Amino acid sequence: TTAPTPTSTVFLEKFKFIADDFFLFYTIIIFLGNMKLFNYLTRKIQTFKPLKKGRVGLYTCGPTVYNFAHIGNLRTYIFEDLLRRALELAGLKVKLVMNITDVEDKIIRDSKKAGKNIFEFTKPYEKAFFGYLKLLNIKPAFGHPRATAHTK
Repeated sequence: TTAPTPTSTVFLEKFKFIADDFFLFYTIIIFLGNMKLFNYLTRKIQTFKPLKKGRVGLYTCGPTVYNFAHIGNLRTYIFEDLLRRALELAGLKVKLVMNITDVEDKIIRDSKKAGKNIFEFTKPYEKAFFGYLKLLNIKPAFGHPRATAHTK
């Protein structure tokens, strides 16, 4: 299995949406002093205020590595990176952690079909994912906890 090439016409054409994310990025910077976010716990729009002065922790969803990332997946990581950079530009120290889902039903099913253990099966997809992040100039996360490290 080989990863789609990042220089292919199809791959590049699908990145036209990035302009929308850059607009969002600059909007975040402009309004960062009074950033408002929807709090799903309280079901209200609230002004963003770090829990610890000058610091922000972001725990973000990473890939489920049963196949190569597609453009819809990558848009999520671009947004996470833009949010992080906006917070850093506002003078906050950001600690971003991105999980890796390396075990779930599709991984188990497809690794059995391929005759590999889940680690052998997921390795090329994870490697390709980090290659895409580097290609897109997405800043590395502080850590990448794996689901397999937290299951028995």
